[in-house]
Amino acid sequence: VAFSMGGTLAGAFATGHLISLADQWNSVNARLKQASTSTDDFTVAQRTLMEISQRTGTSFSDNAGLFSRSAASMREFGYSSNDVLKVTEALSTGLKLSGASTAEAGSVITQFSQALAQGVLRGEEFNSVNENGDRIIRALAAGMGVARKDLKSMADNGLLTIDRVVPAIMSQLQAMQGEFEAMPKTVSGSMEKVNNSFMQWVGGTNEAYGASATLAGGVESRADNID
Repeated sequence: VAFSMGGTLAGAFATGHLISLADQWNSVNARLKQASTSTDDFTVAQRTLMEISQRTGTSFSDNAGLFSRSAASMREFGYSSNDVLKVTEALSTGLKLSGASTAEAGSVITQFSQALAQGVLRGEEFNSVNENGDRIIRALAAGMGVARKDLKSMADNGLLTIDRVVPAIMSQLQAMQGEFEAMPKTVSGSMEKVNNSFMQWVGGTNEAYGASATLAGGVESRADNID
């Protein structure tokens, strides 16, 4: 009986993880759809964000979150979905070049997306990028043609507006891509790629067959039989 219960609990844990991944995939893509202008726009954004995530070894959920939070604000300034994707890749690449941990990268992406939504990079949002995204800050300074030391005062005075930050960041994407290609690949980046691929597979399977619901029902049935 103990062995049977252990197997059931292990199955429940595995199933719980699958359900969590499926829910995460559904939630992320629901936000992406809301941020997209059409079905085709969503399809391109989803595919490109996964490509960016796999290329940089960063979280698809975090990158999709940046796109979702930033798209509407950037479009108000005349930027396209392709521009939002470029900013997302620049940020993800910059974070890898900065050696940011997964938690630090997630924090920077959240803070930066909030800044884009507000139309200006300052305060807590600027501090987060400055502390954990050294390469992004250097890219921002280079793109704006100012010294890095001047960015803090510019942020304090509300001068790092979206119409200045976005083109500055995008102008440095190619340079950062070249630097990233020259970097040795990391185990943590490889694991993030595996996580992205597995979540995509689980989410796609669930969309097609309702697999997580079927698995959940199977575990509940096994638990009921033991009782």
